[in-house]
Amino acid sequence: MGGITDPEEKREAITQTFYKDVFGRLVEESGAKHILQGTILTDVDGTVAGIKRQHNVFEQFGIGPGKTFGYKVIER
Repeated sequence: MGGITDPEEKREAITQTFYKDVFGRLVEESGAKHILQGTILTDVDGTVAGIKRQHNVFEQFGIGPGKTFGYKVIER
């Protein structure tokens, strides 16, 4: 994240790094088709309200992780 100073750009860089590179590699190696993650209501509320986007909130913005990353993210 060197050189990135904007908080929103940092969040996007973290999202891409973990969901595409790290989790994507683990999904590929394991043959998994889904990732289950805990998403707390305040993350969803803050993101939807435009306060700040959380790195782990996808469906509320119409982001399809299956198409974007190659696997389904189940947010609970």
